[in-house]
Amino acid sequence: EIGYKELFYELVLQALALTMGFFTSRAMIFDNLLPFGLAFAAAVPKNFLAVSALGTFLGYFIPASGLGAFRYLAALFAIVSIKALLYAVTKYAGIPMISAIISFAATLLTGAVSTIGEPHKVINCLLESVFAFGGAYFIARSFKILANEKNGLSGQEITSLLITVTIALTGAIYFVVGSISVGKIICVTLILLASRFGEIYAGAVCGIITGFAVAATGGSLSISAILVFAGLM
Repeated sequence: EIGYKELFYELVLQALALTMGFFTSRAMIFDNLLPFGLAFAAAVPKNFLAVSALGTFLGYFIPASGLGAFRYLAALFAIVSIKALLYAVTKYAGIPMISAIISFAATLLTGAVSTIGEPHKVINCLLESVFAFGGAYFIARSFKILANEKNGLSGQEITSLLITVTIALTGAIYFVVGSISVGKIICVTLILLASRFGEIYAGAVCGIITGFAVAATGGSLSISAILVFAGLM
């Protein structure tokens, strides 16, 4: 029997997965590439697949740019279908490399269709597929790291977690309410919390990744520099 605490905890995790799906799908790089929502959908564990797919769908359905999102929705459908099938027939569906390959293949195949008659888009298609591959791999690794609940993390594990956080922040930067950037507020809040509870080292690392997230979206380099120095202070 599930208690109220366990139910509340599960609802919070599902809400976070939905939010992450939304933000990662809006993480635009190089002005017109949106690979990380597909990467997130391919990387999540079985119990978060449905809600993550919903969040990712909403993120792509409300385009982060003037580009059509149909190919991303088609790729998302392919990824969710393949992952659901694999989870039903094998215990290896959650392996990071398998998630990365699924994300790469779906992004490449749907992107290739959009390059027909427009060969200059081939490089963008390949680049986007590579980012989808890498994003899915590190996000899947992050889920496994968080599930292990062990004391202490290796350098590779910390790197995986930081890359996942950076991907999410890259999408959050574009989320604006009125004239207020919710993403930048989140960046500053993370730096303050990291500095408060993790001392100078955590604050410095958090400042670097938030500054990189702003720069990756094509944001102001001065804002990126301010976030980096804020983490070092």
